[in-house]
Amino acid sequence: MRQVSKWHTLADGTKCAKWLGNGDVRGFRPVPDGYGCKADLVEIHPVTGKRMKNSEWWIFLTPER
Repeated sequence: MRQVSKWHTLADGTKCAKWLGNGDVRGFRPVPDGYGCKADLVEIHPVTGKRMKNSEWWIFLTPER
């Protein structure tokens, strides 16, 4: 089973994906070269901007500049 859903690219070049894995989201690996990584518990869907019924863990990969 994959640990994340399909990757989405946001306007600023950040990539995000919903965490599907079991266990601690902070254990996500590998982080691609040239990206910083963070996990965030969100209530607003990062792609659609709509409020979600429940909070979800998402992974965000931000390009290092």
